[in-house]
Amino acid sequence: MRCSASDRWPGDADAECYGDTMAEEKRKHVDEVVYYVPQRVFEKLRAASRGAVRAEVFANLCRINALYMAALSSAGCVRDRFTSLDMVSWLLMDELDGDQADRPGTHYLSTMGHDAYGLYAALIALGQLPAHLLHTVDETDALSGHPEGARSRIVSRTESLGTGISKAKGMILAGRAHAQRHPICLFADALELKGGQVWEALPSAVEHRMGELVVIVDYGQWRADRSIGATNPLGALKAKFGSFGWHVSEVDGHDLAAFGALMSELNPITHAPKLVIARTLSGPAAPCVLPPASDRYESLYRYHSGAPNATSYRRTLLSLCERVAGDVDRLGIGPLFLECTEAPSRSDSPGLGSMLSAYTSALMRLAERHPELIVLDTDLGIDTGVEPFKERYPERFFECGIAQTDLVGQAGGMALGGALPVCHSFACLLSARPNQQIYTTATEHAKVIYVAALPGLLPGG
Repeated sequence: MRCSASDRWPGDADAECYGDTMAEEKRKHVDEVVYYVPQRVFEKLRAASRGAVRAEVFANLCRINALYMAALSSAGCVRDRFTSLDMVSWLLMDELDGDQADRPGTHYLSTMGHDAYGLYAALIALGQLPAHLLHTVDETDALSGHPEGARSRIVSRTESLGTGISKAKGMILAGRAHAQRHPICLFADALELKGGQVWEALPSAVEHRMGELVVIVDYGQWRADRSIGATNPLGALKAKFGSFGWHVSEVDGHDLAAFGALMSELNPITHAPKLVIARTLSGPAAPCVLPPASDRYESLYRYHSGAPNATSYRRTLLSLCERVAGDVDRLGIGPLFLECTEAPSRSDSPGLGSMLSAYTSALMRLAERHPELIVLDTDLGIDTGVEPFKERYPERFFECGIAQTDLVGQAGGMALGGALPVCHSFACLLSARPNQQIYTTATEHAKVIYVAALPGLLPGG
């Protein structure tokens, strides 16, 4: 069935999206289905003239499919999939696509991790990953929630945050012996630039005159729960990188004409590594990003984890469709066709919610009896259940941002000072890099409580 402009989705008289679905789907409410852009639409788009408009439309269509994957998998991190997709689309289509002989040895590395479904959507749209993978995000043979190595253009999987520059330098040094390599590395500001390895990696890139290296920072200035400014600001980022000898540029990460021009300007610079600070919109103010949740913590950004609800999904989908409606006609590929599949049934499992509620209650009871108890968090207050503690005891709550080693270091000092610190983060982040300092604190016979959320082979919820 094809829905025409006069046959619109229920509940939104202004939507001009088109559905190519089974006839009976026409009678379904939009909440009962989830929509995706079929491969044939991307094939028509790729045949259009190169340029910023084509890449922008491609990015927005990939956003629809990344949103579709999020709805199927009940997975979050929608923000990071959306903010970087304009730049990723340009890089894949206009820097790396086509005749690879023109750009030998150019590789794209994503180290931010949370952009995985957006990157997958783009690679599927380009025919570099099988199209069926778009629909298998919650199955055993599904794509990973973080970029996997050895898949198409993904040459390296996401590792510990902040390792990308080191990996890229290694590729360059190995390549200089027999073939040039030109890695383009995408970084996340909030997730990665607090890590010490980033800053350890900068000087030798200058020493070895790695003009082959381009690092792009997705500078959306928003963390998991709060803005960077509300946790631990990054400061004068341009001056910091420049002080190491890097060539630093700034650009609007959503203005693809400007972004493409900048990438061309960087090509002749061969004496120094290059950093691009790409300003992007994220958090509640971003266009086509899910609206804030309607609860007591609506000031926090709620789409780091968990799938969008039906209302948020519909609003975001319609907004994206409205953005591309005119452009698809201008490019000669319109009207836009969407296909749909039945939305997954979501029962509110009491497991994770009850666990967090019980933990929060126990923490509050202990805090009443122990005035020396202090809570430290790594921008995961919603996921670890400590927001109520912050509200009641703001003077005993410390937000460390996404900096787990700094978290445990501060906690060790607090313990030596007579406090009882309780540290909160995800298990995979609290048990690896911070472990050396945790060991040191233990040898000092100082008492610290570490709460590692969502451990195990699969997330506990």
